[in-house]
Amino acid sequence: NGKGTALFFSSGNDNDSTGPIWPGNLAQSISVNATNQCDSRKSPTDCSHDAWGGDFGTGLDFSAPGENTATSDMRGTLGFATGDYCLDFSGTSASCPLAAAVGALVLSVNPQLGAEAVRNIIAQTCDKVGGYGYDSVFANGSWCRELGHGRINAYRAVKLASTYNSINKVEEENKLEIYPNPANNELNIVYNGNGTGVVKVYDVTGKLVTEKEVVQGLNKADISSLSQGIYLVKFEDHLSGSTRKLVVYR
Repeated sequence: NGKGTALFFSSGNDNDSTGPIWPGNLAQSISVNATNQCDSRKSPTDCSHDAWGGDFGTGLDFSAPGENTATSDMRGTLGFATGDYCLDFSGTSASCPLAAAVGALVLSVNPQLGAEAVRNIIAQTCDKVGGYGYDSVFANGSWCRELGHGRINAYRAVKLASTYNSINKVEEENKLEIYPNPANNELNIVYNGNGTGVVKVYDVTGKLVTEKEVVQGLNKADISSLSQGIYLVKFEDHLSGSTRKLVVYR
């Protein structure tokens, strides 16, 4: 019914600052990095003394604990541990399921939410941990390269989800369609509202890089001057607004 699917992906374990690996770097994905026992980004030189680091940077949504996580395992000796459980499973493959579980909790208290609402709720309720400068501002609040919008907080996310008005959000999001995404030189913008609206594109530092007034129907925007990367597309008309994540490739 147009709600979409909340797709959570691990950011990767190569300590790479250029951003999450595929498919976490896609606009439709929710990319999750890992935190350590000290509530900061998991890196090879951190307090865990474990020689790996989560991939971070452009396109990262948020982070979750990913070091020495207890989990079920393949039975017997076929899995990570010799028994049926692994008590020290680590990596963004450990942090991502925790974030997805919070997404499930969010939907359990508000099943009418769309996929983007799940992303937004978790991002807006993250704790700003690690001592980083969350100096970039997007639609879901402050952001940093190391942890995205911060470390997830299940309680705060569920609490917000219980009062989140998804009906208005879905109506606002359905007013605007952008494709292709990822895009190269030209972006198609379909505005389904009345009158006119404005589409503004921001880079990951929060800088406005281009804007275009749109009218009802199909509008075309030249994005050939934009560098490869992930951008935030913000739309506003006289009644409402919405946001999208846009991937530009070269």
